[in-house]
Amino acid sequence: MKYRQRFHRLIREDRKKPMLWYRSQRIGLEQEFKNELLASFARIQQAPLSHAFRFSADIRFNLLHRFPYVIYFVIMKTEIRVLAVLHGRQDNSIVSERKETWPS
Repeated sequence: MKYRQRFHRLIREDRKKPMLWYRSQRIGLEQEFKNELLASFARIQQAPLSHAFRFSADIRFNLLHRFPYVIYFVIMKTEIRVLAVLHGRQDNSIVSERKETWPS
């Protein structure tokens, strides 16, 4: 089944901080992070059910390969709802909050 991917409105903010930090570290690193993020979104799109659960029986996660970030998402009937992109050591309590406050 092909799922439509939808992103929480705060995903843009989730991406902004690490991209600025990687830009300050080395030329091109920001683009490498962005490419890995897009590749991870594609992996989720291709095989969403292959990702493990975290926190509850419906929140799944995907680890970026080269960077210490995690993408959290849920699978609904016909769509994948991407809830957050967080650093692995960042407080992840917002993931459940975002799931509960997702607009209908």
